[in-house]
Amino acid sequence: MAQRKYSRQEVDAILGRAIEREDHGELAHEDLLAAAREIGIPEDAIETAAIEIAAERSERTELMELRRDQWRGFVAHLIPYVMVNALLVTINVLTTHFPWAVFPALGWGIGLASHLWAVLFPSRQHQQYHLEQLRSLDGRREMKQRVRSNARELDLDDGLPVVPPNIERHTRVVLDDAEPTTSVRGESDTPRRKRE
Repeated sequence: MAQRKYSRQEVDAILGRAIEREDHGELAHEDLLAAAREIGIPEDAIETAAIEIAAERSERTELMELRRDQWRGFVAHLIPYVMVNALLVTINVLTTHFPWAVFPALGWGIGLASHLWAVLFPSRQHQQYHLEQLRSLDGRREMKQRVRSNARELDLDDGLPVVPPNIERHTRVVLDDAEPTTSVRGESDTPRRKRE
């Protein structure tokens, strides 16, 4: 009996349908490695492919978030445009017969139309630039969080009270171990405070 051979597309389609029919929906990583071992695919090839797929999924998610933020920005631009121009048209109708409200509507409308164009037809370079900006911002946020958590750990390690977040972090007020002092008037004061 002749051995059947399949193209790469046919293999993908056959495996995809077989997984769908089993109704698993998702496959554990260990199961994927076991299946690869059975058909002779090295584990490092599967690991590399899994990393690439995870990176593609992450990029797709970031791109979807960017597109959502762009649409939100457009809507945030559209709402004031409609409200302000409705107010201007109302004032125009109530005060004069010359349609002067058309001029601000047209001027602002050009900006709004260009914003809509940028959202509907984004250039790949523009999207890449914004994705890099978001990644940079996320990196800075993570760095700040790490610095803050390390600072909190240091505050706890030195045995001194932790300063609440609403007080400036640069100055910490602690009580002196000194005895109560006497003021110029001869009254007893509480222990003096010092700044570190």
